[in-house]
Amino acid sequence: MSYHLLTCFYNPKLHGTILNLEFQKEFKYSYFSSFSGMPDIPESYSVITMNLVEKKEGVILSLCQTGFFSEEQQKHSEENWRQILEKIRILAEGGCV
Repeated sequence: MSYHLLTCFYNPKLHGTILNLEFQKEFKYSYFSSFSGMPDIPESYSVITMNLVEKKEGVILSLCQTGFFSEEQQKHSEENWRQILEKIRILAEGGCV
């Protein structure tokens, strides 16, 4: 069974499909942005996987994104994820962003 993701701000240029969802364990989805200039075909999609692992010290969030078509796209994505993960860390520690 697949579910289509609601896009941020309902932007039709960004879309994907939930590939796996395990409550408090894993969220895996495909992601396509027409801003990339690539055709909307399966080979143009990235796959993003987020895993949560509970440890004695707290919860570890790991993130993996695959399917880059250029080094520039990968670097851009890495910077975006750094900013997003920092905001998640702040929120998880009880702060405001």
